[in-house]
Amino acid sequence: MLEWQKLFAITPTVDLLDTFENLINFTADYFENYDETEYGKYLDADDFNFDEIEEHEYSITGVIGMGIKAITIYHLYPHIFPKRSKLDLFGMYFLTDQDEAYRNIFHFPTKTSEFIMINDEATGKEGTYKADQNYWYPYGLFTSYAMKLYRMIVEQCKKINVALDPHYRYVYVNTYLENISKHHSEDIKTLTKSSDITHGKH
Repeated sequence: MLEWQKLFAITPTVDLLDTFENLINFTADYFENYDETEYGKYLDADDFNFDEIEEHEYSITGVIGMGIKAITIYHLYPHIFPKRSKLDLFGMYFLTDQDEAYRNIFHFPTKTSEFIMINDEATGKEGTYKADQNYWYPYGLFTSYAMKLYRMIVEQCKKINVALDPHYRYVYVNTYLENISKHHSEDIKTLTKSSDITHGKH
């Protein structure tokens, strides 16, 4: 976090403004062409057409990555853009890595959970490599899995006669995943060699 704060402090304000302006324009254009009925049918990563948001004009190396971008657009349109924070990725990891049934539902090409990685840029106090969120996890692919999870939550809620509002689609998903991560907070601390489960790059 200290390294990120230093990089943020020396980044020209005009670069920050341009990057966030590009990001806001992307979300506005996407929303203008958004259709809830069609969006609700999306299944595959390519359906969401989010590849553009991974491009250079929407990022500043070491300062604005997919984490910050996802949090920003999630707060603008939580029914379109999932949050994809560190706790979301770890939540997906614990949900799928420890339950073969979930891995079968999500159909991972690698047959394993994909949401965390070994951070080879830093080592822990014990001199061992640390696990961390997969910073480079494709946003469109994460959205595809988040949509599948949302549908599963909807089906479970129907069983107890609870109707969910699709306008808050990814709020439900984010809340669910964050609670899974908080349940595994000690595991995350052990994996990341950190006392703060929310700490990480953006």
